[in-house]
Amino acid sequence: MRIFRTQGQKLWTVALAGAGACGLGVAHAVFLGVASDGGRGGAVAVALAFAALFTSTPAVQELIEAPDNTGHPAFDTLPPARQIALLRTALAEMQDRQARENHFLVFTSVLGTLVWAFGDVLASWLGAPS
Repeated sequence: MRIFRTQGQKLWTVALAGAGACGLGVAHAVFLGVASDGGRGGAVAVALAFAALFTSTPAVQELIEAPDNTGHPAFDTLPPARQIALLRTALAEMQDRQARENHFLVFTSVLGTLVWAFGDVLASWLGAPS
């Protein structure tokens, strides 16, 4: 089952949801909780980054399992030279996807980790009760 149509949608959703969780965690601590609650949004952001990392689909798997009009894997019916060319293309695409994914997940996980560690300090600085 596929939730997002593109990898970009998934990555932007994770990055924005992670940043939002960080902000909401600090806001919750300032307005409704205590300063020590400020890091909880960071923990959620890190969890989202891990979920996105572990649910990524390799491009090679999509290529090999893609069915033709009869429902059988189309890759198996191709001549060997064409299979090798498609695999090379898929590997290059997989490298690009991985690099793109790394940028988004590094942003989300670093932001989440920093807020998780120092969200209480930020919330206290913004006026959350101790």
